[in-house]
Amino acid sequence: MLSFLQMTKDAKFFSNFDVAIITECYRKEDIEKLNLLCREANTQFFAGNVFGFFGYFFEDLGLHCYEQEIQKVLDAKKVICMQHFLPLTQSSFE
Repeated sequence: MLSFLQMTKDAKFFSNFDVAIITECYRKEDIEKLNLLCREANTQFFAGNVFGFFGYFFEDLGLHCYEQEIQKVLDAKKVICMQHFLPLTQSSFE
């Protein structure tokens, strides 16, 4: 089986997608490389795997903006929120 590092995809390839999801990838270097390519292409990235009772999940949405409705007693107002995600290489994932 080829590792992701041996494949010839670049950021331009991933710019054709809104989201990239990788599962059952056992090499951290492959996940990091795909994450950086997706980040460069502005593509949201999700990675995960399960090992019996244990597993991991990682998401890098870049700069993610969303609208949240806040309920108060008499009125409701909408607030626009922003959340900045870090790439895997800057996280504490080991």
